[in-house]
Amino acid sequence: GSLSFVDRSPVVDAFKASYDLGAMAHGKIADGIAYYNLGVFGGLGQTTARATNDNMLAARVAVNPFGDMPYNEPDFDRTKKPLLSIGANYFRNTLQNNGTSFEGAASNYAGSNGWLGAGRSFVSSNGQKVSVDSFGVDLAFKWMGLALQGEYLLGQAENDITNQLLRAHGFYAQAGYMILPKLEAAVRYSYYD
Repeated sequence: GSLSFVDRSPVVDAFKASYDLGAMAHGKIADGIAYYNLGVFGGLGQTTARATNDNMLAARVAVNPFGDMPYNEPDFDRTKKPLLSIGANYFRNTLQNNGTSFEGAASNYAGSNGWLGAGRSFVSSNGQKVSVDSFGVDLAFKWMGLALQGEYLLGQAENDITNQLLRAHGFYAQAGYMILPKLEAAVRYSYYD
């Protein structure tokens, strides 16, 4: 109910990690002028505990210079003053090639439709590890029923034996306007390579 579309952008699906076992600290500063998230996770998905000490680290910060901004896509409240959110995120993980897939293939980015899973051929032998870094920056704006948002994502994986790199990047941009209190017209464009 907080999304403009019935699904998230295909770019977000290709880059995001899935639910996972771990711990996260999160909160807001100065009544929502800034938000933070910092977590340590197993890195293999919500049903798999990791046997090694290769854990996934994840962090996100967001600044809302005009005040706290609700975390939903449409501007349901037709905000009277402009609201802006600028955010950045990062995660790091290490995955091992298991011959036909990566361990943790349940994670969207490492699965067959994710940026890393789709480029798995750069790891040639069973047991090779890859170090994964993913970065993102996002922007959202709301005012008088208008809602704009976009995000740029960059992923990089390095084969720990050959030092070969695989890179992917993508973005999405979307705009919506509340025509009636519960009716929004919206458009989105996304791309990734």
